[in-house]
Amino acid sequence: MDWDRLRRFANSWIPFYVVCFADSEGNPHAVPIGSLRWNRRGHGFFFQVFARRLDEARDGRVCIVGLDANPWHWARAFLTGAFRQPPGLRVHARLGPVRPASKAELDWWRRRTLLLRPFRGARLLWGDMRRVRDIEVLAVDPLRIGAMTRGARY
Repeated sequence: MDWDRLRRFANSWIPFYVVCFADSEGNPHAVPIGSLRWNRRGHGFFFQVFARRLDEARDGRVCIVGLDANPWHWARAFLTGAFRQPPGLRVHARLGPVRPASKAELDWWRRRTLLLRPFRGARLLWGDMRRVRDIEVLAVDPLRIGAMTRGARY
């Protein structure tokens, strides 16, 4: 799989992810993440603010699911009956420990949320963006939804 192409796709059209894992008792759990960024080959990070239960993930193993939010991608697929590229991705990964965010990571987040920062909701949600968690990618699978994704490629 072409990591650079996959990273461009994921960083541009997938604004939110769901991190899924089995907790310490084996129960499934899912956490929404809006701050995930794929950076160097096979690695990424996200700001851990509300996802405190991720510490319960067995061996730090998680499955991260992201769905393409580009409305034109979906409209074209419905009109033609096929996706050109998969409508999302499933990333099997291992989480690193929580650590302080670097200046570069904080700068990226500030640029990403620039238009929303003046609003009260942004301050309530993102007023404490100091901690990040690294992600090591173990495998990536495109999301497949039957015949519409048969010829889809990244």
